[in-house]
Amino acid sequence: MPKMKDITVFRELYDPHADGYLVTGRLKDESAPKPYIMGWRRRHGQTLIEPRSYSSKGWLTRSFREALENDEWPHDRQFFNDRHKDRLYRWEDQYLAPHTQRISEKQARQLIKDVSKDYGIEPPALRWRAENASSSFYLGQDHSITFHHRDRVSLLHEIGHAIHGQNDENDKGAHHSPAFTRIVMELYHKYAGFRLDYLMVTANIHNLLGDMKSEQIIFDPTKHPKF
Repeated sequence: MPKMKDITVFRELYDPHADGYLVTGRLKDESAPKPYIMGWRRRHGQTLIEPRSYSSKGWLTRSFREALENDEWPHDRQFFNDRHKDRLYRWEDQYLAPHTQRISEKQARQLIKDVSKDYGIEPPALRWRAENASSSFYLGQDHSITFHHRDRVSLLHEIGHAIHGQNDENDKGAHHSPAFTRIVMELYHKYAGFRLDYLMVTANIHNLLGDMKSEQIIFDPTKHPKF
């Protein structure tokens, strides 16, 4: 697979679901029969993954546009590594948990209804469990939340998985990608009362937001109305 040092980059768009970049460019090797190239690279990575080669810049441009229009996605397992999970949990424990509110089962069911309505998803079923149960989690197969915590932030975290999973069809990226962090940040602001500046600064301390400076891949809202 080609290295980034061997490519003259034309465009590099960041995808927060993949925590990586869709890259187009031209090989510096003048003898290459198909010198124009497109592929993916991980953030901080220097190798072009799943590269595709083209004989002309026109074919490259066409393929690049089609990739964006069709929401193409890298298949390499590196992009599914849930490496942000522990850092996201530490962020929530350190900066959010001390300030969150306890929630009753009745309040939890109403919160699920309210958020689901606002985000245009089917409300996930709530399985209210004993407070000493092992864990809380969202299960995409049957669109349900098993919940043993008793606080608003923890429930919003699981609702965030429901929103993230519904929009990504459960097959794009790690469960706790920068895209997921951006979703739950909005939920914590809208439904738990945290200031956005507080959330952004503290999340950035744990490097959870991905690359906020580069050009981003933005989903077409007409194809992804739930975002």
